[in-house]
Amino acid sequence: MAEFSGKVVIITGASQGLGEHLAVLLANLGAKVVLSSRRVEALETVAEKCRAKGSSGDIQVVKADVAKKEECEHLIAETKRLFTRVDVLVANAGINQRGNVVDIADTEAFRTVFNVNFFGAVDCIKACLPDLIESKGLIVGISSLAGRALVPGSSGYCASKYALEGFLNSLRAELKADNTGVDVLVVDPGEMYHEDGAGRQYVGTENQLMQAPLNRKGRQSSAAVAHKVLASMVKRERYFSASLGIKRWVPLLMNLVPAFVERKAIAFVSSKQYPDGAKPQAG
Repeated sequence: MAEFSGKVVIITGASQGLGEHLAVLLANLGAKVVLSSRRVEALETVAEKCRAKGSSGDIQVVKADVAKKEECEHLIAETKRLFTRVDVLVANAGINQRGNVVDIADTEAFRTVFNVNFFGAVDCIKACLPDLIESKGLIVGISSLAGRALVPGSSGYCASKYALEGFLNSLRAELKADNTGVDVLVVDPGEMYHEDGAGRQYVGTENQLMQAPLNRKGRQSSAAVAHKVLASMVKRERYFSASLGIKRWVPLLMNLVPAFVERKAIAFVSSKQYPDGAKPQAG
């Protein structure tokens, strides 16, 4: 996969899971990888794994909270200072949301989710779009099946992913119409578990950041999904879904038999409520 050798790749949400594994794979292919998230210590651990695969000078860490526009802009500016260009942006940072709308204390919880999942991607893309056009680069937006389906109890998360996919699909058409050579890949990574046992972060009903454990049943490892996403990046595809079984067909079924999908979604979510092991997560 020589396509990524020497390419400058920014990955947000790179401190664990899918972002971490993509970073290691790309470093192994000779890419110059910029790792970004809010957690510098975790990023440094990932950076060491990447440096074991690639040149130490080609792996850089830039702290950024993508929920803040100015930090997105700083991430891109720092990448250009380090490497002078941007070839690939992987907008991977994201956060879940749990709680029925009637139970949400304030809609600020939804804004928190949108600031990360939607505006975090949009602000990063906007900041480096001229560079991506110059390099005829690649934008990878990590979405979710929730961006094409319905998820009772996660309406804010679902809405943020619908918004992200709408933005990315429209952006792709704009870039294609202008013959920029920039490709846009939308990814549904499916349900994953993290090999290190890390749980899923989500925004609770009081707009508090929580973390719940993830079991492995019915989930793929984030390492396995990373290999699949990388293959899709090489092909510069428009859309890739790693969802398993019938879940892959949910978007089509939504149009054909919406009432059936709704019933199944209600039953599925009722059986997958986060356990009492959920606990507050700092920052």
